[in-house]
Amino acid sequence: MRGKLSPRSFVPYDSSKPPKPGYFREGIVNSFPDDDVRVRFLNKLYQCLRAFSMPHKVRKLVLVGPKDSGKTSWSNIFHRVIPASYIASLTNERQFSAAMINNETQLVLVDEWSASTMQSDLAKCILQGGWMVSAAKHGLSKTLPNFGKEEDDNVKRRIEIFTTTSLPQTLPGIDKWIYDHAMGCIAWIAEEINANREHIDRHELWYEPNHSGPLTIAANEGKSVQ
Repeated sequence: MRGKLSPRSFVPYDSSKPPKPGYFREGIVNSFPDDDVRVRFLNKLYQCLRAFSMPHKVRKLVLVGPKDSGKTSWSNIFHRVIPASYIASLTNERQFSAAMINNETQLVLVDEWSASTMQSDLAKCILQGGWMVSAAKHGLSKTLPNFGKEEDDNVKRRIEIFTTTSLPQTLPGIDKWIYDHAMGCIAWIAEEINANREHIDRHELWYEPNHSGPLTIAANEGKSVQ
């Protein structure tokens, strides 16, 4: 449609060749050497690309760890394939507002999430994936705030936490490399999910065409820390 921005950027990619995830894979394997944890993390990362088919109450991805673990660089796969106007980003200098999200927002990226940048009531509303706006959203945060025990429990029921590890060394230009090779990184994610499906809970594969049954979160589910 003329005048309407596509929800995806066109990125040339030769799918006949094996993906070369390079630095992206190295950073993820460094933080998640265990196959079980790694594939569950990759599945959460893949879910970020399926915003408009996401059921309510899917646990949202939260990364917690040191600044030199590569977690900021990983988000460049989204910046490459999703136009900037469809991403709501929050840095540590800004306070989050619901006005930052509209009906076409696909992804919410929160850097250094704290109780002052996004209060618990708003966090619960966004993380629930409910119809505060017309589409369920996916959030990706890299730090975890402290709202107090009761509010913490309510928020943590809506998130899945993965803890990252410092890289042995950091190299300049990795952000751009991941951005430029985003499609290869995404193809590798898909291959890893397909090859290790036994490590993923069935309800976390809600994006598959043959998935059936409502998605629910048990009342006794506590915080999930890898």
